[in-house]
Amino acid sequence: MFVAKYEMSGQRALVQHRDGSELSFVIALNCKEYEGGGTLFINAKYDEDCSKAGGAGGVGSSSSALGCALPKTVLIRPNNVGDCVMFCGGHLHSGQAITSGVRYILTGFVRVYVEDEKEGKERESNGRVAEERKKRTDMVQEIIHFKDRRRKVETAVPGSGSNSTGGSSTNPKAVMHGSTF
Repeated sequence: MFVAKYEMSGQRALVQHRDGSELSFVIALNCKEYEGGGTLFINAKYDEDCSKAGGAGGVGSSSSALGCALPKTVLIRPNNVGDCVMFCGGHLHSGQAITSGVRYILTGFVRVYVEDEKEGKERESNGRVAEERKKRTDMVQEIIHFKDRRRKVETAVPGSGSNSTGGSSTNPKAVMHGSTF
């Protein structure tokens, strides 16, 4: 995931492309601070399908059986902060140009990895599953141990607020460490 910024003095739009994901999403982080923008979806097979149907296509035409009832493009513009557009990442799309202001979106991609059943059994028989599980467990234990050591150090820092005098913290390191965990 990442935040994309569209602005008049920088990137105003994003050219037509396909994402390398099964599922992509765009979440509006602002709506009132810009004009234009949006996600434009392109029916890449529109011209080919409509020519096979023998017509120009469009809603209500006789060529709708081959998909020409769908428009060549569809523009989606969010109305509210948090509006989300989810779509197949392989669908041709673009980021429409803003005409004023600054637009922020959160963009993300979802990939699906399916473990081959044979590969999974092979990993189990080779002991790799147990080994991988142990590595993850060890890593979690190390993080917990690190947090515990850090707490002990914070408690021992003079003026950290956790000593018997009940004084407030004036040590910048103690404050920084305290807000980390």
